Amino acid sequence: MKKLLFMSVMLFTLISYSQMLNKEKNGYTKVINTELSKKEIYQKLNEWIATNYKSAKDVIQLNTEEKIITKGNFSVTFNVSKYVFIYSINNSLTFSIREKKFKIDLIPNSMSYNGSEVGGIEAIRQYFEPFENIDTFTEYSLDAMYKGFLGMGYSEKKSKKNVKKYSSTIKDNYKDYLNNLPIWNEQIKLTFKSIEDYVNKKSSDDDW
Repeated sequence: MKKLLFMSVMLFTLISYSQMLNKEKNGYTKVINTELSKKEIYQKLNEWIATNYKSAKDVIQLNTEEKIITKGNFSVTFNVSKYVFIYSINNSLTFSIREKKFKIDLIPNSMSYNGSEVGGIEAIRQYFEPFENIDTFTEYSLDAMYKGFLGMGYSEKKSKKNVKKYSSTIKDNYKDYLNNLPIWNEQIKLTFKSIEDYVNKKSSDDDW
């Protein structure tokens, strides 16, 4: 019964978030319809950026009425081997604006902890599409480890040796992955919802 429930949840997760995956499967995309004009959408998105980042000036890479590109990060709290870590997910966030609609493109590109990068795109890509079982997760993880060690400057021989050394952790890593997948998906959902809600919320005429 538990296994059947788990498979149902994973299937629902796969369907829900595969609809938001972009064509390249390296991030998330969504088109949002609204009753606002292009100029109004542009203004609202700039307000959201100013509200959600410490310095809008530092994160905005491009700012026109047709497109806004930011480079910043959001936090996600993961459970790893019975410990809790708050990671920063570095990403690019692009808004494409038209009359009465806009498109959000969120591309996560690396993960850091306390200011130090702990994983590139390989560490994040595992959350884009759920793995069906531990076998497919193991295949992905071993390949990701190998690429990770190569990226750190290790030789092919040393990288393979390190992969063999850490392969014994795969089972525990899979348990962590299953626990953290819903957390990741919820954070993505909240990010998109925050933007959509802010743009579509009605301005209040406060009497002050």
